[in-house]
Amino acid sequence: MITPAGMVKVLDFGLAAIAEASAPESTDPSVSPTFTMSPTRAGMILGTAAYMSPEQACGKKVDKRADIWAFGVVLYEMLTGKQAFKGETVSDILAAVIKEEPALDPLPAHLRATIEKCLRKDPRTRWRDIGDVRMALDETLPAAVARPGKSQAIPWIIITALLAVALGLALVFLPARQVERPQMLLPVDLGPGAALRGTFSTIAISPDGTRLVFGQKGADGAVRLALRRLDQMQATELQGTEGARDPFFSPDGQWIGFGTAGKLKKVSAQGGTPSILCDAPNFRGASWGEDGFIVAALDTRAALTRIPENGGNPQPFTELDKEGHETTHRWPQVLPGGKAVLFTTNVVPFFETATIAAQSLKSKRRDVVWKGGSFGRYVSSRHLLFVYNGTLFAARMDLDRLRLWTSIRSSTCSRTVRWKACKPGWRSIRV
Repeated sequence: MITPAGMVKVLDFGLAAIAEASAPESTDPSVSPTFTMSPTRAGMILGTAAYMSPEQACGKKVDKRADIWAFGVVLYEMLTGKQAFKGETVSDILAAVIKEEPALDPLPAHLRATIEKCLRKDPRTRWRDIGDVRMALDETLPAAVARPGKSQAIPWIIITALLAVALGLALVFLPARQVERPQMLLPVDLGPGAALRGTFSTIAISPDGTRLVFGQKGADGAVRLALRRLDQMQATELQGTEGARDPFFSPDGQWIGFGTAGKLKKVSAQGGTPSILCDAPNFRGASWGEDGFIVAALDTRAALTRIPENGGNPQPFTELDKEGHETTHRWPQVLPGGKAVLFTTNVVPFFETATIAAQSLKSKRRDVVWKGGSFGRYVSSRHLLFVYNGTLFAARMDLDRLRLWTSIRSSTCSRTVRWKACKPGWRSIRV
């Protein structure tokens, strides 16, 4: 069967039964009906004539080698467009199956031996297992694909489809393996209008890594959020985002959250009118989780809260440690997997004494990831980035244990972003 998308599918409906013994025989002998629903046994004919093995046609005992015969017949028909055994009546077809040899000349030369062995009359000389047939096809396919003839283009598409089905079934049962992505050097010129200082200091990158959102000063002098694809030079202003700060993306990249004028808002990445989610007197960052909640720092002297992505009453998430003289929790990040949230806790105004912590969304247990740093961010290279005393640091982080693997290395600051290998297992970043 061919699907509307052009995909080749081999369908097996099993054995069909005649409801009554007197049911009329099909006028097409190639689709002759099944003769019985009784279990396959010697003396009983079972199946469709054109695809029966010789032992089936003779009413002898059958086993899996009869299926190998049927596979060979189907493959022969797919490659040539003709039936291997033909006749005007069912009896003629059965006689051809028992006595005649199929014409192998129409088959591609490199497949003749494999299919011929599927169609041997004596099951003892046939392929023993269908896995052996697949191995034989695997051995002949690569060489043939390298130089297919024009007349063989369609047959090879069909063969590839058959192999893809077999390989696809095998891959279903293989464990998934994470693919390591190479690091990239990607300088990005945001243009002279970019407003990245003071209260407009952060940039957000979309989850798929294709877009940036940042503050940009427009022709009227107002600062709005601007969305830019990395494959384009121009950024698009998002209307209604005047005064926005600390933007962040939704997990699917379709929405952008931000703080402005004492409110937490969101706007579609396609544009439109922003909607208010809740009050945010002094917004200091947020992160959008896949569970439909946003973890946010709504005030400078408060703990973190969770807000439904469509708006609602903020619910407390963290608590300030009064005995530890904590005065603020800021810049949260929902970590990959959605099990914990990374954030900064400190004694204002000295961020050199800050601590980067992580709190479980389920148990509310808090772990100290690193003391002496702020604005922690876990990145896809499995590093924790953070700032200390005007310098950006990077270190390997164990996401499961919420701990750093190694000590810290740093680099001086510049205006370009560069990854640079240091000692084995180390990375430093320049920004």
